[in-house]
Amino acid sequence: MSSPTVRTSTIGSVTLVVIVGDIDLASAPELREGLLSVPSRNVVLDLSGVRWLTAAGLTVLLELLDRLQKAGAILVLAAAPTAVRRIVRMTELEVALPMASTVGEAIGMLMPVSARGPVKTGAARAVWSCRRAVRITDTPP
Repeated sequence: MSSPTVRTSTIGSVTLVVIVGDIDLASAPELREGLLSVPSRNVVLDLSGVRWLTAAGLTVLLELLDRLQKAGAILVLAAAPTAVRRIVRMTELEVALPMASTVGEAIGMLMPVSARGPVKTGAARAVWSCRRAVRITDTPP
Protein backbone atom coordinates (compact mmCIF):
# COMPACT_ATOMS: atom_id res chain seq x y z
CA MET A 1 0.00 0.00 0.00
CA SER A 2 1.15 3.52 -0.69
CA SER A 3 1.87 6.08 2.01
CA PRO A 4 -0.54 9.02 1.99
CA THR A 5 0.50 12.48 0.86
CA VAL A 6 -1.20 15.57 2.27
CA ARG A 7 -1.50 18.87 0.39
CA THR A 8 -3.33 21.91 1.72
CA SER A 9 -4.69 25.06 0.13
CA THR A 10 -7.05 27.82 1.15
CA ILE A 11 -10.34 28.65 -0.54
CA GLY A 12 -11.97 31.65 1.11
CA SER A 13 -12.50 30.74 4.75
CA VAL A 14 -12.06 27.00 4.11
CA THR A 15 -8.91 24.91 4.15
CA LEU A 16 -8.86 22.21 1.47
CA VAL A 17 -6.80 19.17 2.36
CA VAL A 18 -6.10 16.67 -0.42
CA ILE A 19 -5.07 13.21 0.76
CA VAL A 20 -3.68 10.75 -1.77
CA GLY A 21 -2.74 7.18 -0.88
CA ASP A 22 -3.95 4.37 1.30
CA ILE A 23 -4.70 5.05 4.95
CA ASP A 24 -3.96 1.98 7.03
CA LEU A 25 -2.12 0.95 10.19
CA ALA A 26 1.30 1.43 8.58
CA SER A 27 0.55 4.86 7.11
CA ALA A 28 -1.62 6.32 9.90
CA PRO A 29 1.32 7.85 11.83
CA GLU A 30 2.55 9.61 8.69
CA LEU A 31 -0.95 10.93 7.98
CA ARG A 32 -1.31 12.09 11.59
CA GLU A 33 1.93 14.04 11.27
CA GLY A 34 0.85 15.53 7.92
CA LEU A 35 -2.47 16.72 9.39
CA LEU A 36 -0.79 18.53 12.30
CA SER A 37 -0.11 21.50 10.04
CA VAL A 38 -3.79 21.85 9.06
CA PRO A 39 -5.14 25.06 10.64
CA SER A 40 -7.99 24.81 13.13
CA ARG A 41 -10.70 26.24 10.88
CA ASN A 42 -13.33 24.76 8.56
CA VAL A 43 -11.74 21.95 6.57
CA VAL A 44 -12.72 19.94 3.51
CA LEU A 45 -10.86 16.65 3.15
CA ASP A 46 -10.67 15.62 -0.51
CA LEU A 47 -10.45 11.84 -0.31
CA SER A 48 -10.80 11.14 -4.03
CA GLY A 49 -7.23 9.81 -4.08
CA VAL A 50 -7.74 7.41 -1.16
CA ARG A 51 -8.44 3.83 -2.19
CA TRP A 52 -8.36 2.25 1.24
CA LEU A 53 -9.24 3.41 4.78
CA THR A 54 -8.83 1.20 7.83
CA ALA A 55 -9.76 1.74 11.48
CA ALA A 56 -6.32 3.22 12.14
CA GLY A 57 -6.85 5.80 9.41
CA LEU A 58 -10.35 6.54 10.62
CA THR A 59 -8.92 7.18 14.08
CA VAL A 60 -6.58 9.81 12.60
CA LEU A 61 -9.53 11.53 10.90
CA LEU A 62 -11.46 11.50 14.18
CA GLU A 63 -8.47 13.07 15.95
CA LEU A 64 -8.52 15.87 13.36
CA LEU A 65 -12.28 16.23 13.82
CA ASP A 66 -11.86 16.52 17.58
CA ARG A 67 -9.19 19.21 17.23
CA LEU A 68 -11.31 21.18 14.77
CA GLN A 69 -14.47 20.92 16.88
CA LYS A 70 -12.60 22.24 19.91
CA ALA A 71 -11.79 25.31 17.79
CA GLY A 72 -15.41 25.64 16.65
CA ALA A 73 -14.63 24.45 13.13
CA ILE A 74 -16.31 21.84 10.93
CA LEU A 75 -14.80 18.97 8.94
CA VAL A 76 -16.47 17.68 5.76
CA LEU A 77 -15.26 14.71 3.72
CA ALA A 78 -15.43 15.16 -0.05
CA ALA A 79 -15.34 12.89 -3.10
CA ALA A 80 -14.69 9.76 -1.04
CA PRO A 81 -14.58 6.55 -3.06
CA THR A 82 -17.20 3.88 -2.37
CA ALA A 83 -14.91 1.85 -0.08
CA VAL A 84 -14.21 4.89 2.12
CA ARG A 85 -17.88 5.93 2.25
CA ARG A 86 -18.79 2.37 3.22
CA ILE A 87 -16.37 2.40 6.19
CA VAL A 88 -17.76 5.73 7.45
CA ARG A 89 -21.33 4.44 7.17
CA MET A 90 -20.55 1.03 8.72
CA THR A 91 -19.06 2.74 11.75
CA GLU A 92 -22.10 5.07 11.91
CA LEU A 93 -19.88 8.16 11.74
CA GLU A 94 -21.66 9.89 8.85
CA VAL A 95 -23.21 12.43 11.25
CA ALA A 96 -19.85 13.33 12.80
CA LEU A 97 -18.07 13.13 9.45
CA PRO A 98 -20.51 14.56 6.90
CA MET A 99 -19.73 13.61 3.32
CA ALA A 100 -20.22 15.52 0.07
CA SER A 101 -20.08 14.06 -3.43
CA THR A 102 -17.66 16.71 -4.70
CA VAL A 103 -15.15 19.16 -3.32
CA GLY A 104 -17.29 22.04 -4.60
CA GLU A 105 -20.33 20.74 -2.75
CA ALA A 106 -18.30 20.34 0.45
CA ILE A 107 -16.90 23.86 0.20
CA GLY A 108 -20.42 25.15 -0.38
CA MET A 109 -21.54 23.45 2.84
CA LEU A 110 -18.93 25.41 4.79
CA MET A 111 -19.01 28.82 3.13
CA PRO A 112 -21.10 31.46 4.86
CA VAL A 113 -24.42 31.98 3.10
CA SER A 114 -23.49 35.63 2.44
CA ALA A 115 -20.35 34.51 0.59
CA ARG A 116 -22.37 32.20 -1.64
CA GLY A 117 -25.08 34.73 -2.39
CA PRO A 118 -28.81 34.14 -2.02
CA VAL A 119 -29.84 30.51 -1.79
CA LYS A 120 -33.01 29.70 -3.72
CA THR A 121 -33.22 25.96 -3.00
CA GLY A 122 -33.20 23.70 0.02
CA ALA A 123 -29.41 24.04 0.20
CA ALA A 124 -29.59 26.47 3.14
CA ARG A 125 -31.53 23.90 5.14
CA ALA A 126 -28.98 21.22 4.25
CA VAL A 127 -26.07 23.40 5.39
CA TRP A 128 -27.85 24.24 8.64
CA SER A 129 -28.67 20.59 9.19
CA CYS A 130 -25.04 19.59 8.58
CA ARG A 131 -23.72 22.20 11.01
CA ARG A 132 -26.36 21.28 13.60
CA ALA A 133 -25.52 17.56 13.29
CA VAL A 134 -21.82 18.21 13.79
CA ARG A 135 -22.47 20.40 16.84
CA ILE A 136 -24.81 17.79 18.36
CA THR A 137 -21.96 15.27 18.43
CA ASP A 138 -19.91 17.77 20.44
CA THR A 139 -22.39 17.90 23.34
CA PRO A 140 -22.26 15.39 26.21
CA PRO A 141 -25.07 12.80 26.39
